[in-house]
Amino acid sequence: MVYGSYDVHERQRLWSGLADVSSAEPWLVLGDFNVVRQPSEKLSNTPPVLQEMIEFNDCLAAFNLDDRTSSGCEMTWNNKQDLNSRVWSKLDRVLANPGWLASLPDSFALFQEAGFSDHSPVLVHVSNDSKKVKRFSFLNSWIDHPAYLAIVAAAWTAEKTGSPMFSLFEKLKSVRTALTKFLFFLVKM
Repeated sequence: MVYGSYDVHERQRLWSGLADVSSAEPWLVLGDFNVVRQPSEKLSNTPPVLQEMIEFNDCLAAFNLDDRTSSGCEMTWNNKQDLNSRVWSKLDRVLANPGWLASLPDSFALFQEAGFSDHSPVLVHVSNDSKKVKRFSFLNSWIDHPAYLAIVAAAWTAEKTGSPMFSLFEKLKSVRTALTKFLFFLVKM
């Protein structure tokens, strides 16, 4: 975990300090780097500082780090000001070296909605299981079963914390799991 200071000189010390922990072993670095990699990663009336982007990209190249596959919020920070003076930037990153990519190719980052914070929280999914996910098929005949509504309602009303999108995703997974168990129960009957 890293925090890149807002002060450019402090950030330069972080870049050089990464040399002390850099490794050919699987390595993941994540946090608030306080700098963007390219101009399109900042939405503001003022453009990002070119020299800061160059130094950051040079650092990543020197340690062979690159952004991990991610989804969710593209701009991971905003200044929470009114829309006329709001600044959006991709300051938070999950970076991996080739060793990480070779050993955990299916890993990815999920940037969630910021909520009360000015930064988006990130979840890193780590799996070395490259099996394909089984497709879920809904069977219309389930609707006719007397227990169907109770099973769906129990799974759907379970408390899920997080952003609204994350809660929705978790509720859908709960319903899928409950219906899959229900199917196995019906098959065994």
